[in-house]
Amino acid sequence: MSNTMPIPTRLSAAVLALGLLGGALPAAAVSVNPGLNDTQLANALAPVMQFAGGETRFPISIESFYQHSVLKDKFGNILKSYPKTVTEMTTVTGTNLGNKDDYYLDIDASADGANYDGNAPIYAHVVKYSKNGVNYREAQFAALYGYNDCEMFRSHSKKFVWDKMSKYNFAWCNFGRHPGDWEHMSVRINAATGEVTDVYMNAHGKQQRLAPKDVTWVNNRPKVYVAQNSHGTHPGTEFYSSSTIIDSDWSWASSGFATPAGLYSLKVGDLTDNNGKTWDTSGKVRMLATADGSSPTNPITEFPGRWGRINVDNTNVQSPRGNVPHVKDGDMVGLATFIFKASPLLNDYKTGTGPSGPWQTGWWDGEDN
Repeated sequence: MSNTMPIPTRLSAAVLALGLLGGALPAAAVSVNPGLNDTQLANALAPVMQFAGGETRFPISIESFYQHSVLKDKFGNILKSYPKTVTEMTTVTGTNLGNKDDYYLDIDASADGANYDGNAPIYAHVVKYSKNGVNYREAQFAALYGYNDCEMFRSHSKKFVWDKMSKYNFAWCNFGRHPGDWEHMSVRINAATGEVTDVYMNAHGKQQRLAPKDVTWVNNRPKVYVAQNSHGTHPGTEFYSSSTIIDSDWSWASSGFATPAGLYSLKVGDLTDNNGKTWDTSGKVRMLATADGSSPTNPITEFPGRWGRINVDNTNVQSPRGNVPHVKDGDMVGLATFIFKASPLLNDYKTGTGPSGPWQTGWWDGEDN
């Protein structure tokens, strides 16, 4: 008599269904061949990117970005119109400018990624480092967007105190908008064994360090959920709150402004869901740099300027997209205008500035290095 218990039929069917759906499974342990060179490693771990149903801007190539941009200094003076090569940019900037805030690429709105291109590249960099006696290799993946659209908010509201609360997610302009956007995620492996030790998601300059079991894997590659409008990277589908503007226990009355009637909670955050395009980056990886020289360093890493305009004024607040249930649009606009003047809560959203390239960031040498 066998000591092996048969798998129940329902469970067998569920496992089979998951397999037919492309192998999307949470994994306790994931590993790759430790003998892969850096270029092979990046291709082996190329993520599957899941966009939200409301997304309107999608990844574009580095070349498309700068070839449809005007290179300007911080005063708006034109340095180079629509450069054709990286050399044209680095030659201009390298002669007299050295600070990343001194110049930027001003991209045309017609080229900002409004049309989805499933063959757009994702950019990769592999770095090696040691920590606490362990040797690591880290594959970093960055997507370039032509536009970061208006920030997402979540409200809770009701008409009468005894009513059930209504939850509503909405984009609110002009909070958070800016042309140009680099967003990334990283996978770290034990260099000796090839086992994935950590996955790093990132949004708004804040890092999420995740165990492999907390990430969904599709054919041994991580699935990444891309936040609507802001393109931050996350491990699942939900509203990831980054700050609270109003909650039910706190009122603006003491500051001279009463909370709008019907509004009980207001949070800023990232919204992800399964309802949009699925961008499988397998076969679309372009290397920016490698630690082992298996791919040449991309000359774009010599460009220290910003990708997108600097100091875009976002204080001209509009009515929320859609209608916040039980709350007047005018009251919402008044609330935002008041907070801008009286509180630091929304200071980060007053202006928008295009980001620096990945090679200019603190995580380029390792997320946890």
